[in-house]
Amino acid sequence: MPLHQYSDVSVEAWIEMSGDVSVTADVNADDDRVTLTFGHNREYVMVMDHRTLTKVAEVSGQALGELAVHTGE
Repeated sequence: MPLHQYSDVSVEAWIEMSGDVSVTADVNADDDRVTLTFGHNREYVMVMDHRTLTKVAEVSGQALGELAVHTGE
């Protein structure tokens, strides 16, 4: 049962990941869904459609750019 339910987001828990976390992606083109799995034992799983994955990728790219400015990488 979700801790919170908002329009398109169900919040289950707070997650913090380290640099060496295992990440995998499983694409289901028939359903237009992607499952991102984090951790060696699938401790955290995100399922989203193509449109949402695009938004996550865009925001991630922006965040990487900002971090590069501050870290020089």
